[in-house]
Amino acid sequence: MVLLSSCGQETASKYPVNDQSFVMEGPLFQGPNTAQASFTPAMNAEGELTSATLASAVLKAPEGQNFDAFSDVVLQLVTSSSDMIQVGVLNPVPKGQSSLTLQVSNEADLSELLSSGECVWVIDANIPVDMMDTTITFSGDFMFDVTHTK
Repeated sequence: MVLLSSCGQETASKYPVNDQSFVMEGPLFQGPNTAQASFTPAMNAEGELTSATLASAVLKAPEGQNFDAFSDVVLQLVTSSSDMIQVGVLNPVPKGQSSLTLQVSNEADLSELLSSGECVWVIDANIPVDMMDTTITFSGDFMFDVTHTK
């Protein structure tokens, strides 16, 4: 009996998910407030996704605005078939910043989430005071380190 096996070639690459739009519509109350954005990864053409980690997460305020309304930010990722996974955090949020680079959890393997279809970013931002007639908009740029096997 002869057993033959072949190992696929692994290819490492970066996978950007840019210009994700987030909106928190008032009234916003003291404590955590949530914004969401969804995306559908298009990685199947590269082969089987064997590993994926979040390499970077940057939130950007519209021109002339900043993130002073936030005291801290938590970034999570979820799909309809998975549990929510915390993938980034910034605590405290520095004052006067129009761009926030979150500390990412680059140890969490997200390959199963990214292979399961539509993904949803969930951002929980702690707001220190009630903001009744305020809508907060911002965007996010995210980069994954991914490995495929062909």
